[in-house]
Amino acid sequence: MPWLLDPLFAVLLMQLFTPVSLKWHSRFRNGGLVEAGDTIGYAFTLQALQGMEQYFLAMIVINIAFFFLRQLI
Repeated sequence: MPWLLDPLFAVLLMQLFTPVSLKWHSRFRNGGLVEAGDTIGYAFTLQALQGMEQYFLAMIVINIAFFFLRQLI
């Protein structure tokens, strides 16, 4: 996942600390989302699912919290 997190972090810093507004054309954005989803889905195996089993409840709670926090913004 570092290949995904590093660019996201760089864009976050660019948006927060510079006046530059970064925009993607919708075709590039959608293509990138398809590619990222395919790559993440390929790595999602039964073994990975079993490794996440102990974190499942925390993942559900965090996602619900993010949903409600997003509604406040």
